[in-house]
Amino acid sequence: MASIGVLLFFYLTQGSVSGGKAGYLYSPDPSKGEKISDVSPIIDYVQPERRIGESQKDYDERRSHPLFLTKEEKEDRIVEFYAAWCGHCQHYKPKYIKIAREVNKVRTLTFHAVPCPIHGKICQDQNVRGYPTVKFFPAGSDEGVVLKHSIGANGILIDFLHVDKTEVESKIKGKEKTLRNATDKKNTNQQPTDSTTSDSVFGDAALSLYFGLKSSVYVTPDASRSKVLRRWLELLVKSLPVEMSTLKDHATTLMTVDIDETLQSETNLLQYLPDKSQVGWSENCSKGVSGAGYTCGLWELFHIVTIGVVEWNVKSQDRIATTDAADAIRDYVEYFFMCNECRQNFLTMYDACQFQRCERLNSDISDDTMESWKQLPLWLWETHNDVNVRLMAEERKEKGLPQATLEQMQMARWPSTRDCPSCWMEGGGWDEEEVYKMLHSYYWGTKSVFMNDIAKEYTRVRIASSQEFIYLKSFLALCCILWLLYYQQQKRMLVSVQRRKSK
Repeated sequence: MASIGVLLFFYLTQGSVSGGKAGYLYSPDPSKGEKISDVSPIIDYVQPERRIGESQKDYDERRSHPLFLTKEEKEDRIVEFYAAWCGHCQHYKPKYIKIAREVNKVRTLTFHAVPCPIHGKICQDQNVRGYPTVKFFPAGSDEGVVLKHSIGANGILIDFLHVDKTEVESKIKGKEKTLRNATDKKNTNQQPTDSTTSDSVFGDAALSLYFGLKSSVYVTPDASRSKVLRRWLELLVKSLPVEMSTLKDHATTLMTVDIDETLQSETNLLQYLPDKSQVGWSENCSKGVSGAGYTCGLWELFHIVTIGVVEWNVKSQDRIATTDAADAIRDYVEYFFMCNECRQNFLTMYDACQFQRCERLNSDISDDTMESWKQLPLWLWETHNDVNVRLMAEERKEKGLPQATLEQMQMARWPSTRDCPSCWMEGGGWDEEEVYKMLHSYYWGTKSVFMNDIAKEYTRVRIASSQEFIYLKSFLALCCILWLLYYQQQKRMLVSVQRRKSK
């Protein structure tokens, strides 16, 4: 468990990416054989160097206000605000490149890209609420217009650059198609593998929490965020295992300060978080694709929390209603998970009470039972599996493959029949008790606190009983000795009296 302590102490400033320099999608790395032509004409906004003699204040001002986002820019331009870890940003990358190339066949237009985890202040100023966000900035303006993801080169040329439709169609021949690279389509919600250890699960979950706090919490300009964050932190403090005690300590610290004031500036927030470092997610989450680990680690954190709610309720009188825990997860996703499409899909499922959420989870804790509490992790497990199946279906559709068979959909779920033969029944159903055992084993890693407490209590009672029996025997032996002594004394006195009378 020592490696967890090291991982929890570190804090991500930026995620590495699938191709390119760490934290960037459009900055090729020559050491990996990548070329500028692969992403041309996109211009990634790279952290500028500090000039000789430049004050820190002037440097911060310059790097947070690049020319292409100010009124001084006299040309039209388009800017994408993204995060390298975001799967939908990775999927959008080839489309953005294609749009830029086609637009520039007709008119000269600069296309920029800003990685928000690296340039958080810029994205906050631009009111970026999700990734990817694409804006069109007219010449001489610092006010951008948000573009729909469905817009293509034709729409930009006709609606924003006011190019004649005939000219556009003559220079961009054929129906617009979204460029998709199958190697870019990665499942960012990977489920566990055989090689996964508790250390890597807890470490990935912790890294995703810290990364989210830095890259999402501060850049979410909403008055309700303090309340949502506090509710989330309260849940973490109660539901995380002892192996994640460092993370619990940081959550507790944040709860003791004025969150409203803390969220006023990034500096205020970072002073309560671990030191910065560039630690990546495990191979289980990244699958060798840098930048895919954040979403995977976040799912693992959610699973750990739901198991932790069961553990907490078993040992505590201050129980957590399963609906309250689920609502805290839902609100965290709404306010602080910046992937637009991922967030919307999750909220749609949640608010529609899919997988019988509204019937399975309970707000009344007075007569709740352990079987009722288990429905929380089981509901989340079903939700996560549904996401994996949907992502697999999208990938097959993009590759032009036929719809997935029932067997292929089953393979996208976890655990597989190989990982847990007892979890699945004939016909595709599952054994809830066996699935819960699998979830507990994987996401908690230790024996149930309920069983531990029973074992401790049983041992305590046995020891106490044994000691009490020893005390009782000692007491009875002492009583016997005292009675014998008393009897002997009385006998001697009686003999003495009889002798006096005989004389």
